Amino acid sequence: GFAMTSGAFEALAYDSMVEVKQEKNYPVVASRAGTIFPIVSITCALLGGLLWKYNIYLPWVATIVSFSIACILSFKFTEPSVDTYVFSWKQFVAQNKLGLQQLLTPKLKKYLPILFTLFASSYMLTAGIVRIFIGQQFGYDGETLSYLVSFVMLVSSVSIFYLNKIKNFFGNTYGFVALTLFAALGWILSGLFVESLLLGALVYIL
Repeated sequence: GFAMTSGAFEALAYDSMVEVKQEKNYPVVASRAGTIFPIVSITCALLGGLLWKYNIYLPWVATIVSFSIACILSFKFTEPSVDTYVFSWKQFVAQNKLGLQQLLTPKLKKYLPILFTLFASSYMLTAGIVRIFIGQQFGYDGETLSYLVSFVMLVSSVSIFYLNKIKNFFGNTYGFVALTLFAALGWILSGLFVESLLLGALVYIL
């Protein structure tokens, strides 16, 4: 579901702004949306922990209610009359073929093992109940885990602003190696230690 909506919001927003001849302000709108998203995510994570404190089912109920409201409101979206990019299967195949060719260029090909390692590590941690089980292993419950996740998201949001400086400091090769080592260290710690809130926080940050 998330993969199918990826890019759809941006396309809807941009075409809507083209329709009213405000496309030059799209970077501002995109920037504001990028700022609001982590704020909302952090706030919802905190609220989820507070709700769990009173009843373990309340976060699920709140999620269902929120998605239901969003679903109802989505029917009020108006399809822009302007379509800056007309979809066709031919273009779809050509665009994916071009992306694959870019990945397999000699410049990027050497980074593919590291990239797949990072993506797999990130997906394993964030998908499903793996993150919850790791949190429980270190002694976190539903409430304290939500606070930890909020803190990690805050650290991630702040670090994004320094991404270029970090990239320039390490360089591409050493940067990828460092990220891989950090991810590996996090998984090693999660397999060696239990019942440590401090180490659990370190694992989540890594």
